[in-house]
Amino acid sequence: MADTRGALDDRDAAAGAQTDPLASPVFVLGMGRSGTTLLARLLSGTAALDLMPEERHFFAMAERHPSNANGTLDVGAFWRDYTRSVRFADAGVDASACYARAVAADDVTLTGLFRAMLAEHADRTGAARVGEKTTDDAAHVDTLLGAFPDARFILVERDPRAAIASQLKAPWNDVFVRHADGTPSPGGRLGKVARYAMIWRQFSKLAEAKAGAPYLTVLRYEDLVAREAETMERVWRFLGEDGIPPARDDAAYNEDVVELGNPKWNRWRTQHFEKSQGAVNEASLAKWRKQLTKLEVAVIEGVCGASLAASGYERTTSAAQRAAGRLVAQAIDRFGLFLNPVREDDMKFER
Repeated sequence: MADTRGALDDRDAAAGAQTDPLASPVFVLGMGRSGTTLLARLLSGTAALDLMPEERHFFAMAERHPSNANGTLDVGAFWRDYTRSVRFADAGVDASACYARAVAADDVTLTGLFRAMLAEHADRTGAARVGEKTTDDAAHVDTLLGAFPDARFILVERDPRAAIASQLKAPWNDVFVRHADGTPSPGGRLGKVARYAMIWRQFSKLAEAKAGAPYLTVLRYEDLVAREAETMERVWRFLGEDGIPPARDDAAYNEDVVELGNPKWNRWRTQHFEKSQGAVNEASLAKWRKQLTKLEVAVIEGVCGASLAASGYERTTSAAQRAAGRLVAQAIDRFGLFLNPVREDDMKFER
């Protein structure tokens, strides 16, 4: 039976003919430090698409909301708390207007409020098409497809060794791997390496599970760096455009972000966004070789397994070293390193 989402070349809403900004929203997925912000900047730099400021974490935060402890989310309570968070403030839309829009549509549900946020963003920016970039939306692809049957997903993939080396320098490592009471978990840096490798494997499994689906494509960061124009041409054709749309002068993805209470995080975010506006280069592709230890590389290659080679990334360790690295990761995991980890500071329900 034919997929109801149809083939790209059968869509009437393709290219300039699209009139509803939410008819086929675009969602950028991928492990952190994999080039998702760069792709979002390139996409939002055109007249055809405008993504919401990054990392809304809407559905992930709903899962962690206190009212969802028994599996029954209080949508109203979640919306009240979510709209007080930095994640919502970054979006630049009005909470009352979003809620009123959901009420008018008789859809005050989790997906209804998310749709209202996208609609408000479209109205505020005048975008012809909208979407967002939230890494953990990878766990909610089917939910998003239920709300937006013609949605398109771009999964950005990067050599896990390079992505993890970059992750280790990010400020959230100060708080990422902790127990529920906030105390640091044992395992230190090696534990983080193992955890990030497991996360990369989850994204790889998503790509494998959705292989051939007309609504998802995988983009390698390395291809974007080496052949930007060619790669973006392919991306835009996947999105239903005839080619790369013309640039617009007022595009400024993530230009305005709400400051967090942590100066270190503010400095990092500012530098991160500035770098995403710069020219694409290959300088960072091989830095991991000097930044990771042999044991860390063995853990990453052991956890990522055959998916590493299947994605086109050459393995540098022997089968025995990878097996040992995998055992190290399993031992770390088994001793409780990843029990109830606290995520980023600004993921909590306070401003």
